[in-house]
Amino acid sequence: MNEEKYQILTAQYERQIRTTKRTILFIVLLASIFLIPIFRNDEFELCFACNFPNYDILSKLGDYLSGTIAVLLNIAGLLLIYLSFIGQRQDILIQQYELQQNQKALFAQQKELAEQNTNTVRNRFESTFFNLINVISDLRNSYSKGQSSGPERFKSSSISMINYYRSRNLDVPTIAKYMKETDFYHTFQNYISHIMNIIDYVEGSNLQDEEKEFYIKTLRSLLPVHELLFIEVAMKTDLFIRSNSSLAKFLVKENGRHLEKWHE
Repeated sequence: MNEEKYQILTAQYERQIRTTKRTILFIVLLASIFLIPIFRNDEFELCFACNFPNYDILSKLGDYLSGTIAVLLNIAGLLLIYLSFIGQRQDILIQQYELQQNQKALFAQQKELAEQNTNTVRNRFESTFFNLINVISDLRNSYSKGQSSGPERFKSSSISMINYYRSRNLDVPTIAKYMKETDFYHTFQNYISHIMNIIDYVEGSNLQDEEKEFYIKTLRSLLPVHELLFIEVAMKTDLFIRSNSSLAKFLVKENGRHLEKWHE
């Protein structure tokens, strides 16, 4: 029930109540008018004086009252019942409307709580997601050796691996053997594991597919080309931990273009 319908029904009941009350008042006044002959008739005056020559006068008074005033009072009684019925209908209407308004308010509160919960979950997700991304920088720094900083060593090793991969016509078994022999796998396997953990974390969230892809795009935009190519090569071998999520392929979907433009 909308506001407009409620106002229309309320106004309709109010009109019916006013009309019924006026009708009852009119009937009562009309009944009062019919009492006038009783007081003005000499025979009926004997009834009030309790002086009855016989009971015929009392019988006439009863016939007069039952034929006039009683009928009007019966009609007034029916109208009172009708008035009570209309009042009950109006009370029910008000209760239904208030219940509906309370339900709307409750639904609005539930929606607001759901939105707050969604925002809380989103904020918690983003906080963890970007913390995981920050760990990537820590991993790069952990690869330092001798005079080479961690990021420099990681970049140099990745570029050497990619160049070797291209020189062997992108042969996966050959590059897998290369990673084992050069200790590449044992040094950088934790990097791939962490990237797969990020992908699985996004995949396991309650986000929509478009939102999941957005966060993977964010991850992709933060990784240099040599790391993206390293991730793709690692996913093709059986050496590294791989994610079963389709988001892993989405992460490296543009690598074909990068590999075509790759220069040693």
